[in-house]
Amino acid sequence: MPSPAFSLLTGQWLDFHQLADLLFELISRRHEQKSTLVTTNKSFAEWSEVFPNAACVVALMDRLVHNAEIMAIKGKSYSQKEAQERAEQRSKKRKSPTPRSPE
Repeated sequence: MPSPAFSLLTGQWLDFHQLADLLFELISRRHEQKSTLVTTNKSFAEWSEVFPNAACVVALMDRLVHNAEIMAIKGKSYSQKEAQERAEQRSKKRKSPTPRSPE
């Protein structure tokens, strides 16, 4: 279970369940009022793992997908690709022998 996080909206420390409720409240207030862009690495089927209340998940998805345009992007993310490249570069640096200074 993730550790508590500080909410800039409430000015308080919130546990994971409270954060999920806060996101639901935010989406509910914006529903039919403002545009909302959501990016995630989870499919809709996996959202129940993130949100503890099943009714909350159904209502949240209902509000998000109503009049929505959903774009599913397949493949590795750029951040994941860049992190892997940095790890490989660090690994190469550790394996390469360090030049010795002439004595």
